[in-house]
Amino acid sequence: MAPALTAALLLCSFGPLAAETQVPATDAAMALAGKAKIAKMAETEDQALLEAGRVLDALHLSAKTADWDRYFSLYSQDALFLGTDADERWGMAELEQYARPTKGWRYDVMERHLLRHAEVIVFDERLSSLAYGACRSSGTLIHTLAGWKLLQYHLSFPIPNEMAKEITAQLKRHDGNH
Repeated sequence: MAPALTAALLLCSFGPLAAETQVPATDAAMALAGKAKIAKMAETEDQALLEAGRVLDALHLSAKTADWDRYFSLYSQDALFLGTDADERWGMAELEQYARPTKGWRYDVMERHLLRHAEVIVFDERLSSLAYGACRSSGTLIHTLAGWKLLQYHLSFPIPNEMAKEITAQLKRHDGNH
């Protein structure tokens, strides 16, 4: 059992005992109750981050297996997908038009970071792709009545700083911007 969870369970177990035995509230008892509340909040935070991680894992697995019904069920209806091309700013209808005819795509998660702000979780992932090599995703999940859903997903190619001028010069030539 995780130390925070063990602490939360231990701290929470003292509450009813104190109430049943009519122990008067002391500074120590109030501090203990405060620690229990903080431990419970940390446990809830950990659970939310675990659930969000499972949503992202399911996203990658369903894309890999072209399980498009499952894939699109992980997004909110008003979600936005930002692809690697500058013109790929798609709502779910546009993303479905692109995705459903394909046999899927595979991105393996190398590293993931999640940060919760109330009912919103932002994330970034370092990904590996057979087709593209190193990639990065970032985005936002929101908590809904149906659980955590993707509100925004952004896929990009990280460019090493020492290559940035060369690559951006190529992009400028491609776009016709001198």
